[in-house]
Amino acid sequence: MQEFSSDAPSKSGARPPTRFTYLLLLALYLAQGLPVGFVTQALPVILREQNASLVLIGWSGVLLMPWGLKFLWAPLQDRYYWPRIGLGRSWILPMQMISLVCMAGLAWLEPSLLRDPQVAVLFATLLMLLAFAGATQDVSTDGVAVRLLAAGERSMGNAIQVTGSRMGLILGGGGALLLLDMAPWRTVMLGMAALILLTTVPVWLLKEPAWRRARKEAGSALSGTASGGGSSGLPDRFLLQGETIEQAAMQASLQEPDDDAVASPPEQGLFTRIRHFLRSEFGYFLSSSELRAWIGVLLVYKLCDAFTSGMVKPMLVDMGYSKSQIGTMVVMLGSGASLLGALAGHAVLRRVSRAKALIGFNALQALTTGCYALIAMLFAGTVSASDGITAFDMLVYGINALEHFTAGMALVGVLTTVMDYCRHRNGGSDFTLQVSIMSTVSGVAHWLSGYAAEALGYQGYFSVGMVLGLLLLWPLVRWGRLQRQAHPA
Repeated sequence: MQEFSSDAPSKSGARPPTRFTYLLLLALYLAQGLPVGFVTQALPVILREQNASLVLIGWSGVLLMPWGLKFLWAPLQDRYYWPRIGLGRSWILPMQMISLVCMAGLAWLEPSLLRDPQVAVLFATLLMLLAFAGATQDVSTDGVAVRLLAAGERSMGNAIQVTGSRMGLILGGGGALLLLDMAPWRTVMLGMAALILLTTVPVWLLKEPAWRRARKEAGSALSGTASGGGSSGLPDRFLLQGETIEQAAMQASLQEPDDDAVASPPEQGLFTRIRHFLRSEFGYFLSSSELRAWIGVLLVYKLCDAFTSGMVKPMLVDMGYSKSQIGTMVVMLGSGASLLGALAGHAVLRRVSRAKALIGFNALQALTTGCYALIAMLFAGTVSASDGITAFDMLVYGINALEHFTAGMALVGVLTTVMDYCRHRNGGSDFTLQVSIMSTVSGVAHWLSGYAAEALGYQGYFSVGMVLGLLLLWPLVRWGRLQRQAHPA
């Protein structure tokens, strides 16, 4: 394998057409969304139908732990690769194959067999390995997105990213539930494996640019020591195609530490090397008050959504909705609402500041959570398919669609801002660290959700979630104020 390069393409490669890049990102984010959708959307329904407790369902979030820990190995993916295959493809292709094998393996483990401890352990192991492959693929995909998308393409690129991820969540979650009422388990799982194989085709077709091996040179340029940088201190040859000087100036003003400042310490102890590694790779995010405030935003941004979303499907099961009804709700309404939400988020980001957009998106998500408390309050009796679609069903479907719409907007907003704070030469690892912070908090919140739902009941649980979401808007307000001070218009 070869050490990483900077993000400037060499003469031996050129960026692929923008449309192909969009198609590539759509396929890859869809592929990684499939297992996440299965664990977060379909698995709670399957477990609840097998009479699992809400606490156990909450613990199922541990299966996605690799998504919170992926920042630990992300720097390696930004540095090492097979030159003949490409920086991103060297990691994406093997991870896609591992995902395919794991999904195919799950086809032979029927949910009715999960009462056997050995089968349950094997089932959980395959899901954990599937999550590891998806998280590792995500690191390199994020790096590809950071390197290939120009500044003016990022909001649309992230809208496509969110659309792909939500499609994967919907197909792996609601789609699986819908099909499981009509087809055998093995057929559904093998179908998902085939879909992963299909999404690998654009990766095989990608002719990835050859990135220059100029890490120290790039670091000097980014810290303003190279000549020819203009007002931003960045020479034009280190700007991505279409990058604006203003956007690059924001990154340069965040005081990225250069490589000489983090030279290897004389001590060679294990813990010393780990500490030095973390400081050299991620110390940038503590280098200014604005970045520290942004870390605070990442800690709370997805907390309300993660805390409440895991119990929506078990509540619907307890109300009497079948797998096909829940699947239809997620697939038919959720897919369209997510797409509209992602596009709406893209449109809003083009017209208002990042801070205003994120505050508005997060507030809408919190209020949507309150709508689920309304559903729990109005519910009486058991839902029966023989009654047809009732007014209550319409309310449930509408609120579910609203949840997907606001989630699409919120995700576009935060991922676009995450990309803004990425250094080009550390695109994959910077993006991954920020997303990992949100994933880790989400995992903890998902774990606690089962205990809270058991203790408070659905109505109290969703009401607490809404209040929590509104209170946690304060870190976003504080970050927005610091950002305006650091980058006045």
